[in-house]
Amino acid sequence: MKYHVSEQEKTLNWRYPACSVSAKKHIASTTSILDVKGVGLSNFSKPARNIFTEIQKIDSNYYPETLHQLFIVNAGSGFRVLWKALMVFLDARTLAKIQVLGSNYHSILAEVIDPSNLPSFLGGNCTCSDYGGCLLNDKGPWNDPEITEILQAQVGTAEEYNNGERSDMVSDTEDVQIEDVYETKDVNKTQPQKILAFEAALKDAQMKIQALEGALEDTKVVSEK
Repeated sequence: MKYHVSEQEKTLNWRYPACSVSAKKHIASTTSILDVKGVGLSNFSKPARNIFTEIQKIDSNYYPETLHQLFIVNAGSGFRVLWKALMVFLDARTLAKIQVLGSNYHSILAEVIDPSNLPSFLGGNCTCSDYGGCLLNDKGPWNDPEITEILQAQVGTAEEYNNGERSDMVSDTEDVQIEDVYETKDVNKTQPQKILAFEAALKDAQMKIQALEGALEDTKVVSEK
């Protein structure tokens, strides 16, 4: 769960800005591919359901518009039964962005993803041979030194602006009454508040997972007796 949130934050705060600089237009969503070959109802255990629902809750609350499209490929009959159960956990807006495809998906992917960015095992031309395969490579403009330098400069400028603005606010509000502070403190959510919200969601998920693990251990003990 922590890894999922960490990757979402990295994408939101670093990968999207890098893609925007590279493409010279605003980019704030992702097109993803999920290969479910061999996946069926037997894979959706109780712990798996718990993790899935917690991830869905976090994504819906904090990253609601970051998914542009999701292509689920190699969906067999077993997964299609499982998909009917999964759909219950997803809102209509998210479902509208998802396509469940069988094994004849290559032409559909080729319409939306350039072959140079599509792994060879999904019908594209990319192999990432220097990195041991596409699945092990974090390929993207966020690794371009020139773009990294631009982003770091932007972060530095933003920090200087915020520090200067904060100093102006302190000097302008020295005589403000306590009541005014309380009236305006909730206008904008601060980064620390966002982090606390994430930590609360993660703690709740961890407690549920620990409870499930305890129940599984109890079941194992009973069966051994």
